[in-house]
Amino acid sequence: MCKVCWIVVAVLVLLLAAVTYKFVIQGQVTDSADGRTAILLEGNERDLVLFEMRVFLESVQLITSGISENDMTRVANAARQSGSNAQMA
Repeated sequence: MCKVCWIVVAVLVLLLAAVTYKFVIQGQVTDSADGRTAILLEGNERDLVLFEMRVFLESVQLITSGISENDMTRVANAARQSGSNAQMA
């Protein structure tokens, strides 16, 4: 009886390791033509990533222009836009 239990445990551990590798380590990626790794996203996930990138770039632009004009209020407001407040939204 104990031998059967150990075999079942070993099989379950191997199955757990295989599932963990497939979904956590490997994920849903593919190689692209330029040598980079492309992450495969669904439509709504892709839209969210692109939206976050646009917000980040807008805040970087505002921060840069605020620094060049020595307007630290604008810099602080722009930094809040892409900081932890953006994660809350």
